[in-house]
Amino acid sequence: MKVPRAAHWFRMIARFGTLIISVLVIVFALFSGAEEVGIWKNSPNALPWLALLLASLWAWKNEVLGGTAVLILGFAMLYYFNFSGPNFFIVTLVLCLIIITLGFFFVASAYLRKKARERDVQN
Repeated sequence: MKVPRAAHWFRMIARFGTLIISVLVIVFALFSGAEEVGIWKNSPNALPWLALLLASLWAWKNEVLGGTAVLILGFAMLYYFNFSGPNFFIVTLVLCLIIITLGFFFVASAYLRKKARERDVQN
């Protein structure tokens, strides 16, 4: 089966993009403010990002379901971090939009691979 080049790039960008973003933001969420209350009491700040890491790992195994989970988390984070309270920061808006794009990349990669398999079966 000849996998489309775009499917390969979508998969790699989505996999490593979500992995890098989630790990970096987990570390940031754990340590920002931890000097006052400690890491253990500050750990709930990292829960949304831990959920993103788990969804990312799920997407490595099943791109459609995991990618959909990343998309849903991206939209939930977009609403929660940007539009549910009085704070609006352009950095979190861009970060959430990147997460949504990466979720789309997972789903698009699976779609392109499925189309390539169907094309090979027909030939």
